[in-house]
Amino acid sequence: MKAKHIHIPEDSELLKFIYQQVDDNLVYNKLKFRIVFWSKLVLYLSLTIAFYSAFFNVENSLLFILCYILFGFSSILFGFNFAHDFAHGTIFRNSKLDNLAFIIIYAINGAHGEAWKENHIKSHHFAPNVAKHDTASKFQAS
Repeated sequence: MKAKHIHIPEDSELLKFIYQQVDDNLVYNKLKFRIVFWSKLVLYLSLTIAFYSAFFNVENSLLFILCYILFGFSSILFGFNFAHDFAHGTIFRNSKLDNLAFIIIYAINGAHGEAWKENHIKSHHFAPNVAKHDTASKFQAS
């Protein structure tokens, strides 16, 4: 899905300036970031798969309910920690790969990724934190 943002030249220049300031002043270890990112991805994906698989192998109803709850919790952690970054194309250099990962994560969570992205952009990213335009903003004017 192509981003549907309003492009205002002055705002684009400001954004470039902000990005440059962040690049100049933010110091972080890229290797450490990659190790932590991929470790969390493998952990959350493994937990999600393990709890889902347990649905078909447990016979105790209390254990089944516990697996159900843990599956929900692990899939939410998985989605929140990774889907948003993939949706914004911030992980891979190839935006199609980011989008594919995003779609897969939402499918694992039982949601339609493209529908969520469309709704999210229309309701929030069109005008973030702008009163009367951002449904997610806590700064709504009355």
